[in-house]
Amino acid sequence: MRRQPWAALVVLCGGREWAQKVEAEVKSALPQARCVVVADQGAEGIARRYEAAVLQVLDVLQRIVQGRPKDQVLIQAVVPVAEKMRCLPRSPGC
Repeated sequence: MRRQPWAALVVLCGGREWAQKVEAEVKSALPQARCVVVADQGAEGIARRYEAAVLQVLDVLQRIVQGRPKDQVLIQAVVPVAEKMRCLPRSPGC
């Protein structure tokens, strides 16, 4: 079976400290992956933060398309889980 060539882009949507930790973990597991941090840029209110994040992701996607990649591009968005939602009821360790 021939392995398909691909590029990996991981979009980290969260705070800087969290993103730095996750980026280190991603780089360790997938050295060929490139991480992009999407930050709220200090916008106030959920709607403004969401809009800022969407515009940043759109910019990343546009740059990928403009670069006309020859290989497949895997894009994965990673977001932090809210502390209160981290464990489901009756989950081991909760």
